[in-house]
Parts: sequence; C-alpha cells; structure tokens
Amino acid sequence: MKINRLILIFIISTINMLAYTINIKDKIPNMILKNQFNTNKKIPLDTKLIIITFDQDISNMVIDFLKNKNNFLSKNKIVYIKRPFLINVEVLQNLFKNYSLKSLDFDVLTLSDTYINLFKEKRDFITIYELNSHIVKNLIYLKTKEDLEEFFN
Repeated sequence: MKINRLILIFIISTINMLAYTINIKDKIPNMILKNQFNTNKKIPLDTKLIIITFDQDISNMVIDFLKNKNNFLSKNKIVYIKRPFLINVEVLQNLFKNYSLKSLDFDVLTLSDTYINLFKEKRDFITIYELNSHIVKNLIYLKTKEDLEEFFN
C-alpha cells in the first residue's frame, strides 16, 4: 500500500514538472545543464538575464551577436541557453554554415529533456528572462539582431 502511494506521488510530481512553465514572479529552479564541451553548469545565483533560443537560425543570430563581444555574457551576468535541434534535411544542408560551438569563448548551455518544457517556447524569437535573485521579473521576446543590439544599448 505504501509503495503504491509513493509511486502515485512520483507520477503526479513528474506530470506537474512536465506541465510547469516558468512565468513572471516564478523562481528559476536549480538546474544543471551541459555546455558545448559537455561540462555540467549551473545557472549562477547572480544571473541577471537568461537568453534562450528555440530555432537554429535564431541561435546562429545570437551566437553571431555574442561572438564579437569580449566576455559579454560573464560581465553582464547573462546565461545563454539553446534548445537542442533535431537533425533534419535542412540542418544537414546548412551544416557547414553553422558555427562550431566549441570554438566560442563563452558557454552555450543546452536544455536537457528534463528542463525542455520549463521555458516558454516562442519559435523564431529570442526569449529573454530578466531575473533578480533567480526570480523572473520580466519576459521579453526579440525578433532580429537589431532588436538584440538595441536591447543591450
């Protein structure tokens, strides 16, 4: 009887976790994500912004923006996270156009299956979570590299 109850609690907790999406006023959970070198990284407590991309083209745009800015992420207490992309014909065709993440001098974290549904997915947009003490204060969507430049100026 006790084991059945524990199993039920586990199932309900798992379903709640999968259905949960971080909103304004929510606390960012402690999570461990892998960077491009397959190293475990935590989102630091003093993080001010989380930039998230859900599409390859948008990810490339953000990386292009960041790669010319020396220590931009660490200086500004920003974490960049991208969603893993499925391999499809389009990705294979553009394989040589994509950036080699291992050549970058900043971390690119990848959402694992555990956390993939935590962040609001808005295709073709850069999603920015503004934080204060790991609590979401604002949620911003940007469309272009110019929008990104303007946001940080």
